[in-house]
Amino acid sequence: MPVSYKGAKFGVTKIRSDFSDLPEFFQNARFVGVSGFILFPLASGIFWAVILASWAVFQDFTFARWNGSILGLLSLSIVFLLLGAITRYISVWYIRGREPVNVKDQIRYSGIRPFIIIGTVILLMTANITPLMGNLDFNPMFNDLNESVDNTEAPSNYLTDPNEVRVISWYLAAQYLERSYGDSASSLSADEWHMMDYTAPSLVNGEFVWINAPIFESWKWTGGKEVPFYVTVVNDPANMSNEGFDPIKSSEEGFSVHVSQISWANRIDQILFDEYALDLVKVQVRFDIDDEQNPFWIVYLGQRGITKDVVTMEKILIINARDIDDHTAYDVDDPNIPAWLEVVYPDYYVEDWASLWGEWREGILYHSFTKTHLSTPSDSARFIVLSGQTYWYIPMTQLSSDVLAGYILVDTRSGEAVYHNRETKSLANLYTAEEQVYAYLASGAEGFMSLSIDEGYLYPIMTDSGTVRDAYIFPLYSGFSIQKFAIVDAEEYTQ
Repeated sequence: MPVSYKGAKFGVTKIRSDFSDLPEFFQNARFVGVSGFILFPLASGIFWAVILASWAVFQDFTFARWNGSILGLLSLSIVFLLLGAITRYISVWYIRGREPVNVKDQIRYSGIRPFIIIGTVILLMTANITPLMGNLDFNPMFNDLNESVDNTEAPSNYLTDPNEVRVISWYLAAQYLERSYGDSASSLSADEWHMMDYTAPSLVNGEFVWINAPIFESWKWTGGKEVPFYVTVVNDPANMSNEGFDPIKSSEEGFSVHVSQISWANRIDQILFDEYALDLVKVQVRFDIDDEQNPFWIVYLGQRGITKDVVTMEKILIINARDIDDHTAYDVDDPNIPAWLEVVYPDYYVEDWASLWGEWREGILYHSFTKTHLSTPSDSARFIVLSGQTYWYIPMTQLSSDVLAGYILVDTRSGEAVYHNRETKSLANLYTAEEQVYAYLASGAEGFMSLSIDEGYLYPIMTDSGTVRDAYIFPLYSGFSIQKFAIVDAEEYTQ
């Protein structure tokens, strides 16, 4: 029980309790109070002040950042609320004593934190379940796919120019890029995940190119050190097999703005933290260049729901990679978005909504008892060019099968999504077509038995008969060079 109080009109109130089973140090507690009214434990105040000050310093000198939504903040707050509830409960022992135990008093003096924790957990569980109920037509892409769910027509654009075929896979591009770093290779990161995060496909002056923003290895980047260059790899089917052709080009100038491992003053998260924290969430960041070869960071920002944990694209932020103060935000439907920017809707966002629509559009109850007409992406969103127009292409496989359900084409600039339904045709999916190619190569029919496949793409192709057919195209590699193409008709895949 409390045995002594040393109060203050404003300041620290000391309370001593006769906890005989505790060391002397723990028998004294200090609280901040006003005229005898206790506000909070002094130790808790110091603890949270240190935490907040450390966090602020951490933001400036490390890779930390936080640009989340309200839902994200609530999920982070659970741990802190729990710690607060525990310290409050301990404080009650000092102020009210431990004996006799009265459950009502214990609940009363534990405060409202436990109830906030319970409510937050319920909200987070609800927010994660509600997207599986379907009824997400408020999202433009989800609505577009719902409207085209029965579309069996060929795409309005199709492959007519062989020079538009994607021949440089992501893996091959990464190999070229790593070997282009020259005398900087020992300090720049060649980690696969870094290469994936900072290498993106785009259309520059009408050419399909891969663009890479190098990043220094951890602890080899100090202060405001500038990245020495960026690198591009051109997708050029007509010349890829020509001797002496070099698809790689490095810029003559570097850039000072990056996503991470750079001074806070030149880090993209600085802008996001200052302008969009608790408002918009960072969906994705891509590196791109305009038609004059000037580098930019494109930050894709979305609104995350509170009762539905899904993100809908709202804005893009274009940041000059050489001057962080030169940045402009646009709504995704703003007609003033620069014409050189080909990708307004990024691949991660498109993949997430394609997966959500394909598997859960009919709701969780339907999904539990039948999988008819439901599908899932069988590959990542791939950047392709058809008749000069750029799309994200996503093949969809029927659930629990190797049968192609259809494919989704998303206009990279407008975000318009169209589903091309192929359920009734029993077409081969990507995996089946790839196995057919490997089996054919293993037979030795073409004299090549060890050619490799990195990626394959389902293209709508205009045939000599004037009809558009769906066919898989696989670039076949020997080492880092392209030797042949394999074309597999999705319907007559056994031939």
